Amino acid sequence: EADKYAATYRFLLAEENFNPGIGYVQRPGDTQHRFEGRFSPRSLGSVIRRYGLQPTFTYITDSRGDLSTREGKVLSFAEFESGDTARFEITDLREGLSSPFRLHEGVIIAPGVYDTAQWKVEVETFRRRQWKGTASFQQGGFWDGTRKTLSLTPAWRFSKHVGASGSYAVNRIHLPQMAYVTHLVSGRLDLAFTTDLVLLSLLQYNSDNKQFSTNIRLNWIPKQGTDVFVVYSGTDQTRRTTGAKDQSLTFKIAYRFAL
Repeated sequence: EADKYAATYRFLLAEENFNPGIGYVQRPGDTQHRFEGRFSPRSLGSVIRRYGLQPTFTYITDSRGDLSTREGKVLSFAEFESGDTARFEITDLREGLSSPFRLHEGVIIAPGVYDTAQWKVEVETFRRRQWKGTASFQQGGFWDGTRKTLSLTPAWRFSKHVGASGSYAVNRIHLPQMAYVTHLVSGRLDLAFTTDLVLLSLLQYNSDNKQFSTNIRLNWIPKQGTDVFVVYSGTDQTRRTTGAKDQSLTFKIAYRFAL
């Protein structure tokens, strides 16, 4: 089996004054090492098509060489003949925090080293079905406390022109300072009027910061290699004074040419 084994190693060094030109660097000044492996033989049975293990190890240091993140993760999975997939994941995490930060109103995470462990179970239905979805549950340490997360992501493809999906995640967090619950709800509607004209819309609400976000994108492809985008983005902080919104309308043309 050509794809039975796989292994990759990635090294990334982005100095603090590095300018990416386009995009952004998530952790400037850090040095990152990441190893990924996979062992996934095909099953000889009639129910499971493939099963396997995927270990991952990440080691990140800051500009002074001090540990920022050390993460070891093992993912086991089974792909069924029906196309459905089941996964179980265990994570061991160490985070080094050099300065305090605000996690939630009334919750400040102090500097220090935090060792946590989590486990996660996830089930995903076959992606080519008209009705599909993913469900997961995660539990374990979270900074100096614990967290339980339930996530549901249903999706429907009504026709080749119309698709809709949603997601809901609830977090129950227990910390020495307090216990609280957060909810994240989003909905997406995709409309393909023709093969070269698509409307994508995303609505999202985050109960933690009382924020409602909207993103609507119209994509027109007049010819191959040319894209025209019209994008509306809006953010409404509902806990602010009534009417406090951030809105933007962007027009973009991407044209590809060969010299």
